[in-house]
Amino acid sequence: MSHLADDKNYQSVGLDDVMPDYDFRERHHRSVGATVEATWTALTELTLTDLTITRPLVALRHVNRSSGAHKTLLTDGPIGLVYCKDQEVAIAGAIGRPWQPRPSKKPVADLPSFIEFADPGWTKYLTEFRIEPGLSRNRCTLSTETRGLSTDVHARRRFRLYWTLIRLPSGLIRRDILRSVARTATAV
Repeated sequence: MSHLADDKNYQSVGLDDVMPDYDFRERHHRSVGATVEATWTALTELTLTDLTITRPLVALRHVNRSSGAHKTLLTDGPIGLVYCKDQEVAIAGAIGRPWQPRPSKKPVADLPSFIEFADPGWTKYLTEFRIEPGLSRNRCTLSTETRGLSTDVHARRRFRLYWTLIRLPSGLIRRDILRSVARTATAV
């Protein structure tokens, strides 16, 4: 999925490596009664139409944009994939001003450019999906964690207000993603 997966410098990347310091964080996990392989496939093929509870919330956020309902959220979602290690971890990242009515975004070409970005007035955020094997072949844990770091105090204040308003819906979306992946993986 990503050229970084084959780069020797990025053999085992997690959020602690990329963003050890952050202004906000949100974590969720779910036990899945399926193999790592089936869970990875369900995660990487998940589309907006697969979500049950939060489809309207995501659609509302992206109103007046071309419909991406049938595109995979991991590779064609609201934030771009910056790192992927097959059947283990996928990290998507964005640099933006999500508090704006029409959020500004900076393009993120790759993980090094994300890490190096420091222009004032922006918030950098990452969402990681990780699959860890369970005690049996047909069980694993799927987790997601989102972290954000603002590049200056003004962006931090703006983002804090925005985060206060969207944190609960954001958590609902992430739990819905985990639930939808688990449902699809166990149906295989």
